[in-house]
Amino acid sequence: MPSIIVILNDAPPAPPSAAELARLTPVIVPVRRLVAAFACNELAGEREYARKRLVVLGRVGWVRRAPGGIVLRLVSPSGGAGVRCFFTEEHAEVLAGLGRGEEVAVTGVYAGLEGREVRVVGCGMGPREPVGAAAVAA
Repeated sequence: MPSIIVILNDAPPAPPSAAELARLTPVIVPVRRLVAAFACNELAGEREYARKRLVVLGRVGWVRRAPGGIVLRLVSPSGGAGVRCFFTEEHAEVLAGLGRGEEVAVTGVYAGLEGREVRVVGCGMGPREPVGAAAVAA
């Protein structure tokens, strides 16, 4: 019987242009709510978040190098599925200073699903003041 191999692609899709980003209205959303929107109904999740500039609130799961940049995985307090945020190398110094479980806000644009993970591209760090457990858990 043949084996099935699944390869997850950590290469980011192309981020929107600066002009496109400037036209997008930001939507503030905790990781838990973003992931839940797609878990229930992927089509409804895409309709709500596609081509929108997001400010994703969550906790750092891990930071890794990937082809074309750096990936920050945000997790909700309950764990499970998360959000993969794709950064360029210019953010390496800030990302290197993040620790597991640290509350952060990340800006970017929804770029699809990979398995149960939401992908966000064109990422930057949001406000540097603490996000707060209430916002992350919401």
